[in-house]
Amino acid sequence: MNYITDYFDETKMPDEALFQELVHFDELNFPYAWTLNSWKDFCRTRKFHLFLYRQNGQLQASALFEEINDGEVGHLHKIAVDQSARKQKIGYNFMMACVRDLLERGLSGIYLEVATKNEAAIKLYEKCGIEVQRRVKNFYSNGDDAYIMYNY
Repeated sequence: MNYITDYFDETKMPDEALFQELVHFDELNFPYAWTLNSWKDFCRTRKFHLFLYRQNGQLQASALFEEINDGEVGHLHKIAVDQSARKQKIGYNFMMACVRDLLERGLSGIYLEVATKNEAAIKLYEKCGIEVQRRVKNFYSNGDDAYIMYNY
C-alpha cells in the first residue's frame, strides 16, 4: 500500500483549499494548531516537503518537513494522524514512507523535537529509527521539556 498519496514542495505549492483543509486537520489533531497565515508563511519562506495520506478521499495523515543544514537534514515540524486512523499502524507506515522518500531525495536523516510527555510520538519515532539525543528544559512556551531526536 502506498502511504503517500499527495506530495508538495516549493515547486508544487498547496492551493487555498488545501491550506484550509490543513488548518482544519491541525485544529482536530493538535492542541496548538497553526493558523492559515502560519501555514502559508512557512511554505512561502522555507524549503519544505509536505506529505499527505488519504483514504477514500479523506485526509488521514500529514507530515511537514523543512530542509535544514543546507539540505542535508529533514526537520519534522508537524505530523498528524486522524483520530479515526490511529492504532492501525498508519502512523508508522506513513512516517516510514516519508523518511524513505526524503532519503531518496538525498537527505541524510531526520531531526525533530518532541514533548517529553508525548509518549506515543516518542515510541513511534524510536520505532522508525529516530533516537533521543538529549533533553531540553522548558523548550515549549508552556514550560514543557522536549527531547531532541535524530537519526543521522
